[in-house]
This record gives sequence, structure tokens and C-alpha cells, in this order.
Amino acid sequence: VAILAAAAYVWLAPAGVQRAPDITVTTVEGRKIALEKLRGRPLLVTFWATTCPGCLKEMPHLIELYHDYAPRGFELVAIAMPYDPPNQVLAMVERKSIPYPVAL
Repeated sequence: VAILAAAAYVWLAPAGVQRAPDITVTTVEGRKIALEKLRGRPLLVTFWATTCPGCLKEMPHLIELYHDYAPRGFELVAIAMPYDPPNQVLAMVERKSIPYPVAL
């Protein structure tokens, strides 16, 4: 059984797995976050827009996820779409009381 499990792991493992690129983002508050510094921790990067119904629907769930797991080292960074004006992004962050970093 162990041999079959090992073979299945090797066979089903994604080929050519690459690390996420090392990028630095700027939050709506002007703070810089280098994703490289978050390496080794569970990290969710989500892309969203103030006009995206699905994004707005998932937001309460992301906030709950962040509150539940951030004390254990979980990181969440939301990146707003470039077509969203920064003042609208900041207004949404304040209106929804988003606790995790939101980058422009």
C-alpha cells in the first residue's frame, strides 16, 4: 500500500512547480508589503474590484477566515484591480472594516 501511495504521489504531483514571484505591493495606507517576507506562512492572495459582485459576496467570508486563522500565522493580502480609483478602494476598506492588508 505504501508503494502504491508513493507512486500515486509522484504520478499526480504537479510537474514544474514554481514559487510565486517575489513582488512588493503598496497598501491603501501606503505601507509596503514584500511577499517574500511572508514566505513559509500560509498566504492567500486575492484579487478583487469594488464593482465585482462575487468579490463583495466573498468578502465577509474572507474577513471571517482572517479573524479565525491570523492568530495562527495565516496571512491574507487583497489586491485591488488597477481600474479601481484608490479613493473607492479605501472607502470600501473602511466601509467593510477589512482587517487584512489591501493593496492597490
